[in-house]
Amino acid sequence: MERKESRCEGKRPGGESPTKILRLSRHGPSIRVVRTLVPILQDNGVALLPTDTIYGFSARFDRNEPRQRIVAIKGSDRLGVMLSLVSGFEMAFRYVEPPHGPCRDLLLNHWPGPLTAILRARSHIPTELCGPGDTLAFRWPQSPFLQALLGAVGVPLVSASANPTGKPTPSRFEELAGIYTGIVDALVDGGELVGEASTIVDLTGQEPVLVRAGAVAL
Repeated sequence: MERKESRCEGKRPGGESPTKILRLSRHGPSIRVVRTLVPILQDNGVALLPTDTIYGFSARFDRNEPRQRIVAIKGSDRLGVMLSLVSGFEMAFRYVEPPHGPCRDLLLNHWPGPLTAILRARSHIPTELCGPGDTLAFRWPQSPFLQALLGAVGVPLVSASANPTGKPTPSRFEELAGIYTGIVDALVDGGELVGEASTIVDLTGQEPVLVRAGAVAL
C-alpha cells in the first residue's frame, strides 16, 4: 500500500505552537512536506528527519540558536563533529575548499551517498560554525526528499543522530515521536530506517584518512 502524505499536530508544553508531524510519500520528494518544513527551518526551527541512513535532528547550518538546541536535546555540552547535509558539490564548495588527488577521487566516487567528508573550511566561514582545525563535515545524501529540501532552504542543514548522546538511535518513527513530540518543531515519518550511519573520512590532507567506519566500506 502506498504511504500517503499527511499531517497532524502534537501538543507542545506551555501552550506553545504544536509540533508538526508529517509523513513522506513512498514515491518522489514529497514536495508538500518540503513546503511545510522550509518556513520552520528558516525560523530557527529544529526538525527530526529521515535520512538515507538513520533519523537525525536538522536545522540551518548557519544559525547558532538551533544548533545549540540540538546539542541540548542530545544532552551533550558539545558535538564532536557537526555533520551537515548539502545538495551537491556546488553547495559544498561555497563553504569548503575542494580536495585534490585521491581525496577528490574518493568524493567523486561516493557522492551522493552515505559518506561524510571532513574538508577545509573557506576563510570566510565563521569559526563557530567549524569543527576542529577550521574544518566542516559535509555529506550529499541520496534521498530525493532531502535533496529537494536542501534546494528549497538554500543552505546546508545540520544533521545529528536522533538519540541522546551515547545511546543508540531508534529505527522506528513511532518510538522517536513518543520521545520528541513537544521538543522539536517538526517530525517527519519516513518509516522504519535500518540503515547504518555514514562513513566519515578526513579529506584535508594528501590522502584520505578513515575517521569512522560506516555504510561505505573503504
